[in-house]
Amino acid sequence: MGGDPKAAGKSADPSAEAPSSQEPVTRPFATTSAHPLRDNEFDDRYSMRTLLGRGGMADVFLTMDARIGREVALKAARSDSPDEPDNRFTREYRLQGRLEHPAIVPVYDVGTLPDGAPFFTMKRVRGDTLDDVLKRLADSDEATLARFTRSRLLSIFVTVAQSVHYAHARGVVHRDLKPANIMVGDFGEVYVLDWGIAKSIGDGSANDAAPISTRTPPVSSDSDLPDGATIEGALLGTPGYMAPEQLNDPSDVGPLADIYALGAIFFELLTYARLHPQERTLDVIESTMRGCEGRIRETCNARGIPPELEEICLRATKTRATDRYGASQDLVVAVQRFLDGDRDIEARAKLANEQADAALAALESIATSPQPSEARARALRHAGRTLALDPSHALAQEVLVRLLVDAPESEPLPAEVEAKVEQVAVRIYRRGAAAGAFLFSTWIPFIVWLFLSRPLDPLALGAWAALTLVAIAGLFWNAVGKERHAHRYFLTLAACLVSTLVATRVLGPHVSIPGILTLTVLGFLLLAKRDWQYVTAIAGAAAVVVPIVLEVFGVVSPTTVFDAEGMHVRSDVVRLGPTATQVTLALGNLSMFVLVCFAGRYIHNELVGNARRNALQSWKLASLVPGDRIIVPSPPSSSLWRKS
Repeated sequence: MGGDPKAAGKSADPSAEAPSSQEPVTRPFATTSAHPLRDNEFDDRYSMRTLLGRGGMADVFLTMDARIGREVALKAARSDSPDEPDNRFTREYRLQGRLEHPAIVPVYDVGTLPDGAPFFTMKRVRGDTLDDVLKRLADSDEATLARFTRSRLLSIFVTVAQSVHYAHARGVVHRDLKPANIMVGDFGEVYVLDWGIAKSIGDGSANDAAPISTRTPPVSSDSDLPDGATIEGALLGTPGYMAPEQLNDPSDVGPLADIYALGAIFFELLTYARLHPQERTLDVIESTMRGCEGRIRETCNARGIPPELEEICLRATKTRATDRYGASQDLVVAVQRFLDGDRDIEARAKLANEQADAALAALESIATSPQPSEARARALRHAGRTLALDPSHALAQEVLVRLLVDAPESEPLPAEVEAKVEQVAVRIYRRGAAAGAFLFSTWIPFIVWLFLSRPLDPLALGAWAALTLVAIAGLFWNAVGKERHAHRYFLTLAACLVSTLVATRVLGPHVSIPGILTLTVLGFLLLAKRDWQYVTAIAGAAAVVVPIVLEVFGVVSPTTVFDAEGMHVRSDVVRLGPTATQVTLALGNLSMFVLVCFAGRYIHNELVGNARRNALQSWKLASLVPGDRIIVPSPPSSSLWRKS
């Protein structure tokens, strides 16, 4: 359209040439039959200051209304405007004036200038056109991107669509909706501007059906227009926003044509690009007639536009009018439904971030907190709430994994954890006792072999055999128990140590026996509770030292003699020939070797098996965290949550 109310703001009509700030302000001249105001009547009320914009049929001036004491935008027809300016101008302010909506600029006054030019005044709007906003967004202007988020743009669109629905409900079709005709105020206001070619449905006006002016050339294949310029004459509207039926016959259009224009605007809000980006006007028209579904799908997919918004855009811009939304209010409902869900997601995301920050703070306070268990529980609670709001929240995942993987060092374990640990310890204890019983049973064939060799002291050898059986029984006693009891443990330890001490009367306290004692005590230490370990170690040390001391002080006859020729082992219990002695010692050493290997394998299986289980559990927990993030095993700090 020619005269552009948006010129009352920061932006002028895109089809108008912006005036120089140095250009003197002159009143437009037009011949009209309306009764003009006298000079003193106009000048007493209005003081025209600067030219805000110039359109195809009218100019817009910043004017001071002295009667009210406020600035207004005064729009006046020009003498070089298309034919019948008076009728079109009158129809414009009458249509705009009867649309009382917060998003439609109100008309204050109408009249004619002293020289006869028709004019009307309206609210002066301050702000930016949506077209300017979208251009800055397309240029990735940081301030604009921060101010105009997707939610804000969709809210603006809802306001525009609601105002259009209001106009449709009162029988008015805009016919030139585009971003350049939408003003976004400095304080959140939204206005739909330029109702110059609006149509009153059913008014039977012949002027809508006829070209505005014969001076506007018809569109040719080589003709181009400035971006967003309104075509007057053969076409009414702006190519790229005009519906296919509006291109065919602008006089025979209804509300569905405005819905198409809203769909084209909606596409720009989502992608910052025009729905029909061709440069030549004829190419734009051909693109409109051909349909735009392919471009919408391709562009929305490339930019990650939610599919709900893509479907809204597709339906609003259908080539066949009856395939579009039946009313602009339906378009409002569809967008608002997405906005409500999007706002809920934003609210949940904000709350999730707050909970995640609280979880991180609690995690970092564990090391210094006087009550680390409470700090750990607090961190776990906040992390759990975060994941309930957003299961993919990376920070909460890392906090949770750290809490699960890193065992508390100084703080006591919860009672439930202590019970679980004791269950595992009892299982290992029972297996260890059974393994010990098997190992001690390997003494029996050795003792039987000594009995068959005609021992010197069968009583001592029998005592060794009896004590060995007692030790085996004690170990089985522990193996079948469901708990670790101190009396069972220490009685069995005593039986094993005493049995081994008696063996010193056969082998001496310096050969083999210390190794057997060491292995026995090591096995008990691995199975003991923490507060049993010191007593076990002392008892084992005593078992090594006592037989040596008894022989040194002559309490028992010595089995080992040291002289200049070396060390001589002599037993008062058995006496074997050289060959039998070698065989016996070989069997004893072999038994010791097998015993050590068996014990080593058992310890390896238990320790490495536990390590594997813990590592697997840690890996499963760590797999919750995205692969491009790192969990650092050092004391927690905010740096843990940075991407690697």
